[in-house]
This record gives sequence, structure tokens and C-alpha cells, in this order.
Amino acid sequence: TWNYQCGPAVIHGSYVQDCVNSYHKYIMPSVTRDYGPNEYFKTATFPVKYFHNGAYMDVQVSADFTILKEITKVKASALGREIECHPTKKVPEFVNAT
Repeated sequence: TWNYQCGPAVIHGSYVQDCVNSYHKYIMPSVTRDYGPNEYFKTATFPVKYFHNGAYMDVQVSADFTILKEITKVKASALGREIECHPTKKVPEFVNAT
């Protein structure tokens, strides 16, 4: 499971994984049939817990998925601004990254 580095904060990957699992279970079969194995598909939006400045926030995150079960980027809308996130190496769960 990935965590996501988002500016000064970290989004824990398990929340993203829930969405990924649903995405592949219900959407992937038709997408693969229609577009082939290497095409990008549309953005999915889902809620996550976002830890920032010592507090948790519920934010909507949009993820661009590929048919290859990879997340290329995640954008979290928090505090009125878009924060682009990318998969990172192992990082502590729910802590500020400095």
C-alpha cells in the first residue's frame, strides 16, 4: 500500500486502496474491453482523511488511474487549494512530512 506525499502532509494509502479496489472490480472490465490495456482512464474522486498542521480533515481526492493498476497522481483539495500528490516510499502513517 502506498502513502501519498502531498505538499506538507501525507495521505495514507489505505483510503486510496479502497477506491482502487472498487475501481478495478466494477469499472476495469468494461474499460479494458473498450480502450485496451495501456490507455489512461478518467479521474475518480473519493474522500480521504488528510492530516495537516496537527489535525485531520475530510477532503475529496481525485486520482488519475491507468489500466495498469497504477496511480499516476493524486490531487487533494484542502484548505481551498489543490495539492498534488505522488506515490512515495514508505513513510509514517498520518504524520506531517517536513
